[in-house]
Amino acid sequence: MSFGRTTNKTDAAGILLLDQLVYSAFGHHAIFLPEALVLLDLSPETYANRGQPVLGAVLERLSQAGSDTDLRATLDLLRGAVKSLGSPRRPPSGNVDAEQRQLDRLAALAVRLRAGPLISGMTIHQAKGREWDRVGVALTDPEIEHLAGGLVQESDAHRALYVALTRARERVTRVA
Repeated sequence: MSFGRTTNKTDAAGILLLDQLVYSAFGHHAIFLPEALVLLDLSPETYANRGQPVLGAVLERLSQAGSDTDLRATLDLLRGAVKSLGSPRRPPSGNVDAEQRQLDRLAALAVRLRAGPLISGMTIHQAKGREWDRVGVALTDPEIEHLAGGLVQESDAHRALYVALTRARERVTRVA
C-alpha cells in the first residue's frame, strides 16, 4: 500500500494513516514514513508512542465513511490528528484538484478497510528469506511448464520460481 512520494503536508498525513494500517497488519512501517515525519516536523518517538491511538480513531472513522461528506470530515479529522501529535501546524487544505486527490485516496483506503483482512503482496525478491503459513503464487504458463519439466539450478528464472514456491510452511496455492 502506498500513495507514492510525499509532496505536501496532507500527503504526509496520509502516509501516517497508511503506516498505522500497514504496521498493525504486517509489523512493517510504510515506506515513506521517515519523510512524512520530517515534513510534518513530528518526533519519531512521539509518533511511536501516540500515533496508534490518535490515528486509530481516524481509521475507525474512515472505515465507516460512506459519503463524500464523511470523507471530507475524515480528512479534516486526519489534519487535526497531525496537529494533536505535535506538528507545529495543521496541514492546510489544497486547491480543488489537490483536495479531490486526497478524498480519492481516502475513498480507496476506506474500500480496502471494509474488504477484510489485509494480505501482503510482494515480489519474489521481497519475499526471499521470509516465510508464511500459506502463500499464494501467480504463475505464468512458462513457469508451469518449467515445473512440469523440472527446475534447473543453473537457471536464474528457475531459482526465482523455487524461492517463490518455498516461502510457505504449510500450503502454496496458485492464484489467477
